[in-house]
Amino acid sequence: MSRSRACWRRSTRRFRRRAPPRRRGWGGGSSHIPSKIRDIATTDNLPGVGERFLSAIISTVASSLNLEEVLDSVVRLLSDASAVHACFVYLLDRDGERLDLYAASEPYAHLVGQIVLTRGQGLAWWALEQGEPAFIRENALEDPRFHYVPELEEERFQSFVSVPLLGRRGDPIGVISLHTEAPREFTEAEADFLSSSASLVAGAIENARLYEQMGQRVRE
Repeated sequence: MSRSRACWRRSTRRFRRRAPPRRRGWGGGSSHIPSKIRDIATTDNLPGVGERFLSAIISTVASSLNLEEVLDSVVRLLSDASAVHACFVYLLDRDGERLDLYAASEPYAHLVGQIVLTRGQGLAWWALEQGEPAFIRENALEDPRFHYVPELEEERFQSFVSVPLLGRRGDPIGVISLHTEAPREFTEAEADFLSSSASLVAGAIENARLYEQMGQRVRE
């Protein structure tokens, strides 16, 4: 198992604590997945396709406490649902100083555990430190927030979205990043879908970590 996949405990060192946003969309996560599922399942603002994929994500995060399995499924579902060319999940390491690539859509899955973004590098860090989503509609290489990762062939992509994963108390957990080869303006419905997905993923991560901590206590 790679070092990044083995790091379960998060750190909020040097981060300003943020309460989860009160407004709808782009919200923080919840550690109580059943409640979050009920909240999201009753939403009526997503189109049919978004609802179908969101239901699949809900089923995925609610069916397993194996974080690796959940995140691998999530990147596939988000790639298909959002019609993006690449999807990545980065998790904050326990020292709070780097984002480790923890899950990736094909053809980048083999790079899991090998890509590291140190503090301040790229749109992902900007989104996490600001506690809000970040967009680059086009010409990503010219954006000052952009950090080039050659292994991810980022010269191919023009549009980037990074969505922070925040715990129920606003604690930083990680980031979901999506890339497209052509310029892309995400619609409100798509933003709602990604917001709901990020909340579910954050809750799944918190649950998986809690489960792991409980298991460690039992073994001790």
